Amino acid sequence: MSTELQTTDAAGSLFDFRSAEDAWKMAGQFSRSSLVPKQFQGKVEDCFVALVAAQHLGDNPLTVMQNMYVVHGTPAFSAKYRIARANASGVFRGRIGWDVEESGPDLVVTARAVLAGTGDEVSFSVSMAMASAEGWTKNPKYRTLPELMLRYRSATLLTRLYCEDVMLGYHTREEMEDVRTAPTQATPAAVQAKRDADAAALGLSIDAEAEEVSP
Repeated sequence: MSTELQTTDAAGSLFDFRSAEDAWKMAGQFSRSSLVPKQFQGKVEDCFVALVAAQHLGDNPLTVMQNMYVVHGTPAFSAKYRIARANASGVFRGRIGWDVEESGPDLVVTARAVLAGTGDEVSFSVSMAMASAEGWTKNPKYRTLPELMLRYRSATLLTRLYCEDVMLGYHTREEMEDVRTAPTQATPAAVQAKRDADAAALGLSIDAEAEEVSP
C-alpha cells in the first residue's frame, strides 16, 4: 500500500503527493534543478527528506529548501523562516517586534509580541554580555552583525517559549552555529564535554571533529 503524502501549500495540487513514490520522483526533479540551493543539487535523498519536511510543515517545498540546512544529518532552518512562520501562525496579535538598547558590548535586544489569545505582552531579552558568556561571540557574525544576531536569537527564544509548534521542534541554523562555537577548555576531554553539554541542552548530537558551518 502506498504511503500518503500531501502538502497544503498555496500552489494547490502541484505539490500534492499521492504516494511516497510520487514524492521520490518529484525529489529527483528538484535534485536536477540549478534553482534549488546547492546543498540539494544532485542529492535525491536530501530533496526527498526536504519534501517530507515541507509536508509536515504544510509549506511549499522550494520555500523549505531555501531555508533548510543540514548539519551532521540534523535539519535546521534559518531564523528568519522561523520568525516568518511565527508571525503567520496566529499565536501573536500582529508581528514580533524588537526594542534595541545601548550599543557595543552593552547592546541589549528584546523581542516582544502580544499573545492573540489573552492580549498579554510577552518578551525575551538577550545581550552582548549574554552572548559573550555563552560563547556565541566566537561566531564572527556577532562581531560584524551584532544587532541582527541578537534579534534572531531573541526572537528564536521567544517563539520557543510561546509557539514552539510552528517549527515542530526544528532548531534554527543560528542556534546550531552558536552551540558549535561555544567556549572550550584546553584539553580534548574538556572540549568534548562542553560540546556534549551544549548539544544536549538543544537536543542535538554534534561530532566534536566537525568542520565549522559556513555562513
